[in-house]
Amino acid sequence: MKKKIIFPTMIMAGLLPSISQAQAIEPSGTPHLTGQYTGHHRLTMNTIDPAAMAALTLPTTELDGVEYIVLGQSIGTPLWHWDFDAGTVTWGGDTLFAMKMVTTTYQPYNQSAIPEKTDDQVLNIENLEEITVPVTDNGDGTYTVDYAQKIHLSMAGFPIGATSTTFRIEKRVDGTLSIKTIDNETDGNGEDGVPGTRIAGVFPYVVQPQFDTEVMYPEPGTDSNGDGITDLQASLLGLSADLLDSDGDNISDADELGWLVRPMDTDADGVPDITEKGAAGNDNSILSRLSITEQSTLTFTSTDSLAFQATAFAAYQHELSAGQTLEGDPLPETDPEGNTMTFFQLAFTTDAMAIMNEGLETLSYDLWFEEEIPTELHLWEKTITMNFDMETGSTSETVSYTPLALNSDNSSPDKVAVELSHTMASSTRKQLILSMTLPEPTDVGNGNDGETGDTTEPGDSSGGSSGGSTGWLGLAALIALVGRIRRKSIG
Repeated sequence: MKKKIIFPTMIMAGLLPSISQAQAIEPSGTPHLTGQYTGHHRLTMNTIDPAAMAALTLPTTELDGVEYIVLGQSIGTPLWHWDFDAGTVTWGGDTLFAMKMVTTTYQPYNQSAIPEKTDDQVLNIENLEEITVPVTDNGDGTYTVDYAQKIHLSMAGFPIGATSTTFRIEKRVDGTLSIKTIDNETDGNGEDGVPGTRIAGVFPYVVQPQFDTEVMYPEPGTDSNGDGITDLQASLLGLSADLLDSDGDNISDADELGWLVRPMDTDADGVPDITEKGAAGNDNSILSRLSITEQSTLTFTSTDSLAFQATAFAAYQHELSAGQTLEGDPLPETDPEGNTMTFFQLAFTTDAMAIMNEGLETLSYDLWFEEEIPTELHLWEKTITMNFDMETGSTSETVSYTPLALNSDNSSPDKVAVELSHTMASSTRKQLILSMTLPEPTDVGNGNDGETGDTTEPGDSSGGSSGGSTGWLGLAALIALVGRIRRKSIG
């Protein structure tokens, strides 16, 4: 009988308190915090620069009567690790989706790294100290971090700038933290009501980075399988706390991880090596092992061999954002039997030049499920259209969902195919919404030796390297050795 790996969801039941359990927070920030905490954060890049407000046709955001523009947000929710005893934060960056059209990587660095990072055109983290920055406890529940913000954007000259951000950190009664960026200006021109601290003269506009975390979890230090990745860290990374090789590709999680707060992604498709299985870690036309449930994963492939970039896969809440209106039919809430539907969003950027060179008018993809195809599986393409009113100068957005036909293959009962139409006017940033009826969880045998079932998926190769070619293994081993040393310093 086949054994099946239990792939943990982002928050493991029984290990991490749920957000609903963690809502009771103190009314203001908590000074003089101690201990170590790890969690996910999100970057929002704000501007109230008059030049940007006049030139950009982007929707405005209002906070306490102040209007400003959100230039972009991080696609994912990278990790950061706060050590209040040492007075440091080890800070992972991500990919920024800016101006509704540009994707680019960013990384906060220690300000001492500015000379070495100024000319970097791609992400290049050489050691943990480069991304570990000092934290100042202001004694009033706020904490200030001095760092350097780097964005690998060619049209802006790959800028890096020294700055600081002040956070209000509140400790909840269950021991978790909430971290919010506050408006704190250091240029002598006063506060402007926009979260973040102004960075002038570095980026095309004056920008104010805003980093927020809903829940930071205290680090108990438990490491059930002894691989140097704590159970908390494993849960936040979507790994098994018991298995040494969560994706079953014969490469241990410790060897595939790289930097804890910014895991290796060898093929730069947005899915880290610790998630992708086998050769899929080297093939950016395959998005491997996207987690649906603890028992089931999805692999998404481009049959046109187009490269994926800046991928994000997460549960989807289809409430509209402020300033958005729905055009056409809404997404259904239940299936024909009245069962609640579960929704996921898969967003990725496609290679516009390859599409043009190949003259593609239709983009073809396959969806492979580790288990059988879920019942009531549906797929939509989500389109966001920006509308500009010439008379008022105001902008708005409409959201529409276009249903897509799914083609099953009798020879592969775990696969369906889908096609997207594409024109020169189409956005290269695709947003697909999946809905399905998921079965009730069942008890599944869980081998603690890393053994997996015999299902073959794209990119799955026995004993293959998930992080590179054969030549990469030696480098991966070296990185893993360094990673084990540095994890002791933050774990």
